[in-house]
Amino acid sequence: MKDLFDDLFSGKRVVVITGAGISTASGIPDFRSENGLYRKRNEEFYKKYPMLSYMPVEYLLSYECMICYPRAFYEFYTMNIVLSDDVKPNICHEVLAELEKEGYISGIITQNIDNLHQEAGSKNVIPIHGCNNFYCINCRTQYSKEHYLEKGYRCNCDEHKGIIRPGIVLYDEGYNRDDYRCCWNLIYEADVIIAAGTSLSVSTVKNFLNSFVGWDDPDKHLYILNKQPTPYDCYSYGQRYNVDLSEAFEKIREEMNLRKENKLLVKK
Repeated sequence: MKDLFDDLFSGKRVVVITGAGISTASGIPDFRSENGLYRKRNEEFYKKYPMLSYMPVEYLLSYECMICYPRAFYEFYTMNIVLSDDVKPNICHEVLAELEKEGYISGIITQNIDNLHQEAGSKNVIPIHGCNNFYCINCRTQYSKEHYLEKGYRCNCDEHKGIIRPGIVLYDEGYNRDDYRCCWNLIYEADVIIAAGTSLSVSTVKNFLNSFVGWDDPDKHLYILNKQPTPYDCYSYGQRYNVDLSEAFEKIREEMNLRKENKLLVKK
């Protein structure tokens, strides 16, 4: 990982893109790995909702499903997406917060909705897929996670017809324009992108990387930390590291501390 270390600690503008794999060490399953959410099939759920048994898992996290089958959407979401209060940031989140504090990364674009980057202390985090807050789609009343879990998905407005929804970006929904613009600003200014724990298969992230690698600038480097292959491995100049992310970020912390001791760090 010497090339990554040299780029990270040389004063270049570094942006980090994170996916579900960054949070698996916190006990949160990812989506597309062998044991991920998209590979699971809860037969009891499909017995209860047979009309959804032939639909892809993505449909169960779509706006259409939430409107047409609100109870099924609610049950699937609360079973699989809503996080326990016991979930805490892991070493990956902690090291990224340290790197930002020291001035070695410009920001984090995360596909995750778990808020763990912010809990670890990172400031410039763009949650491109939203976050786990809850509100009524009719009257916009805000609700707590506890209310959503304990009281259900119906709001008191409009004779209890209002649907309480999570604040994440669902399938078949558009992205927040302000967040999207902030992401493009980071990508445009970046010299180095580190993609960690992501399959890089989400369309928005692919748009970002298509532009980054499309500039064909030899001074712009892409590093991928992911156990599974990605569509961008051929663009990473051979820098896809098939590593355990917790071990990789521990090495980054050790390298940062070693270079501090030897005064080899170049701050931005």
